[in-house]
Amino acid sequence: MGRARTGRTQRPVFVLTVLAATSVVLGIVVLLLIVRLSLDLPKLSAEDEVVAVTETVSPTTEPASPTSGPTQITPAEPTTNTISDSSTTTDTTGSAESSDGTSRTTSLGRNSGRNLLEFSEVLASSATTAAGTDACGNPTLFGPPNLTDGLEETAWRASGTGVGKTITIRLPRPAVVAEVGLTPGYLKDNTCEGGSFYSLNRRISRVIWTIGDVEIVQDLDPASARMQIIAFDPPLPGDQVTMEIVATTGHLGRNFTLISELHLSGLDT
Repeated sequence: MGRARTGRTQRPVFVLTVLAATSVVLGIVVLLLIVRLSLDLPKLSAEDEVVAVTETVSPTTEPASPTSGPTQITPAEPTTNTISDSSTTTDTTGSAESSDGTSRTTSLGRNSGRNLLEFSEVLASSATTAAGTDACGNPTLFGPPNLTDGLEETAWRASGTGVGKTITIRLPRPAVVAEVGLTPGYLKDNTCEGGSFYSLNRRISRVIWTIGDVEIVQDLDPASARMQIIAFDPPLPGDQVTMEIVATTGHLGRNFTLISELHLSGLDT
């Protein structure tokens, strides 16, 4: 009976010892886990930062949508003309943006660069009228060469309004065009009958110039019998320039549309 009591007394002590040892082991395991997590936290933060950086979407610029034709530059104030004090030119001013996004300005002509009409080929639409005689009975030619001969008394002529008729200038080499212009009518004096051929015939009030892929609208003052020029900033590159008649005035007895001279200046490239 005395031994049995001794065994019962020692069993609880053993159980308590095992529990204490287990607690110590669990404590050590928990401590190790805490240390491991504390060591891994910076790494996780760095990885999260890398992920955040890689997932950041930078803004992109969408390509410009293709245009289906030439960009048109229209003067901002088409009805207002400024007469240069330094030369006999009348010019319109305005601005627009081309297809490449470049802002271009049309302004007062300053005779920039050289005369690009020199050695250029000038072609007219089939509207050119046949040779005739003036009021004095002198034979008169109205072909495209008259547009670049430097003589105001000669002219290119089309029958009627001339609307839709074109003049094409093919340059001998690529160039940048700084200025374009024209006289909007026939500047020859009617010495035999008196008066002016300018008022008897139609006068041009609007044209469109095409240089490369850019169109420039030029509004002219039909009441001004002088060269009327517009300039470009920056100049426009190209090896061919086309002018199309868009609008003309009425006439006083002579149903013709005439241009005495063209103007084209710039620099070779």
